[in-house]
Order: sequence, then C-alpha cells, then structure tokens
Amino acid sequence: MKTLAYALCFAGVAALALAQDNPKKAGSSQPPAEFKVPERTPQQRYGRLLYLDVTGIAVGIAIAKAQGSSVDACAKFCGDTFAAGWSRQAGFAGFARGALGNFDIFRSEQDPPIEIIVQTDSTLQFKTNTGYRRAFRDGLRYGVSVAEYARWLEIVYQRIADHLGCSYTQRVEGEFLLVTLAKK
Repeated sequence: MKTLAYALCFAGVAALALAQDNPKKAGSSQPPAEFKVPERTPQQRYGRLLYLDVTGIAVGIAIAKAQGSSVDACAKFCGDTFAAGWSRQAGFAGFARGALGNFDIFRSEQDPPIEIIVQTDSTLQFKTNTGYRRAFRDGLRYGVSVAEYARWLEIVYQRIADHLGCSYTQRVEGEFLLVTLAKK
C-alpha cells in the first residue's frame, strides 16, 4: 500500500504536468517572444481545473493497474484515506451536504442542476450529470475507461459512507448518475 500511496502522490504531480500549454505552432521552432499569463474566463479556468482533477485520478488508477493492483483496490485505499477527513459527528446530514457539494463540481454552467428526487431524514436520492465523462470523450484516458473511473468513484463514496454509518449506491443512466445515500 505504501507504493500505492506514492503512486497516487505521483499522479497528482503528473496532473500538474498536464497544465503546460504548448504555445508553439506546428512546424515552428521559435520560442514565444514574451510570456503572458493566459487570459481565461472563470468558466474556462473551472473547466481546466475539473479536467486536471479527473485526469489526475485517471493517472492514479493507471499507476495502480500498472503495478498489478485493481481499480477496486485503488479506490478502497483512496476512499479509506479520504474518509478520515469526513466528520462522523456531522452524520448523515453532513454526508448528504458534502456529497451534493462534491457532485456539483462536475457541473459546468451548461449542465442541468442536480435534481433531488427523494429527500427524507434518512435518505437522499439525486440525479446528477457525469461531467467527468468529458475527459473520456476520446475513449481511454491514460489507459483508464470511463467505466473504471465511475467504479472508482462508487467505491470511494461507499468507503466514505461506511465510515459515516451510511450507505451509498450509484447507477449510471446515460449522461447521468442516480445516487442514493441512506443512513444505516
């Protein structure tokens, strides 16, 4: 597991390497005359950040697979690591608020809002877009499929849910995820 931890840290660094823009045009060997901070709208910055986040996770999964581990083992390790940061004292309500906030980051301004389908004191079911799919439009991302990414996400949230005395299920429905959280 220590090797996997190092690999996941490396994945974060690798994601940072993806941040490099290539200002050279095809066939040009001249460096730019001056350097400027890219001018991006908040939406462009957000889209880039989301892309780096999703691809960083994909690199972590790819490293785990290259080391002979599975997507499930990688997700269990990550989920258990992340779970430690979730307060048990916040209970189901904290889990529901946190999950809604986290899934909302996959949305761009053009995407539909999260739709809450069922809400009780012990259950929350919502439908959210799968904005992470944008990073997989060309198929595999670093040897990782969108199905493997969704599996990673599911196991991570199941581990967090277990830590909090809750349950988590998800079902892919086209471009959406149907997510159900429940208090055990």
